[in-house]
Amino acid sequence: MISNITDGPWNLWKWSIFHGKTTGSCSSIELTGETYPGSTLARMYTDCGGRGLYSNSTATFQFDPAGPYIQTSAISGNGYNCQYPSFPTGTGDGVGCFRFSSDAWYTLYYRVHIGTWGTADSMLQAWLVPENGTQYLQWLELRNLSLNYQVSPSDVYNVVRFLTYQTGGSGGTPQQADAWYDELIVSTQPIAAPGATASPPPTTLVGDLNNDRTVNGLDWGIMAGVWFTADATADLNRDGIVNSIDFSLMNQNWGRTI
Repeated sequence: MISNITDGPWNLWKWSIFHGKTTGSCSSIELTGETYPGSTLARMYTDCGGRGLYSNSTATFQFDPAGPYIQTSAISGNGYNCQYPSFPTGTGDGVGCFRFSSDAWYTLYYRVHIGTWGTADSMLQAWLVPENGTQYLQWLELRNLSLNYQVSPSDVYNVVRFLTYQTGGSGGTPQQADAWYDELIVSTQPIAAPGATASPPPTTLVGDLNNDRTVNGLDWGIMAGVWFTADATADLNRDGIVNSIDFSLMNQNWGRTI
């Protein structure tokens, strides 16, 4: 629960930072959730603010201030798709932007896959459930994401920091602002939404190259077009080449839908 989180045109409220204990909270080992300048619009960044975690319309990592998606859902008709510079408020039906409201509770759900440092094979996904909601609404889908280490390849994420920290306050008369955090769950298994009877967010379907939540000939067409290349999307086993091994992984899910 939060209140009074906007104070000045470049104020940014940080609500959580995933980082390393020895590398600090402002480093390459960092995934920070914050609001967009002067608003309550949710976004994330890494590398001590050096890279905004934005995407293009196909949920592929893209750091491009000319028109990236600040928020992206891979599920048609669900969640938020919020493109710079137009930020219309959405309702969770697949269009528009998510903004925090004051004096309201939210459940935030993250799924992070860390691949090889410096290689575009990591993934970050995020969902939310508004107060009294029972359905996860996706607001972040980043595939082909490159994450970096700070000191050495042995660096790890092992700290979650919750904050009321606000960057860029106006320096005027202080305002009281509060943030309440209720429960932290860390799990390798899916977690159901509060009060929900439905399943939690589905896992990524291996072989679904176009992110339409099914594996079929469209995905094979994408793979065939990059056969014998190092394409990061179609190289399903991450061995540096797209070949019959990757097709065999795709074939295991042929016809499946999530």
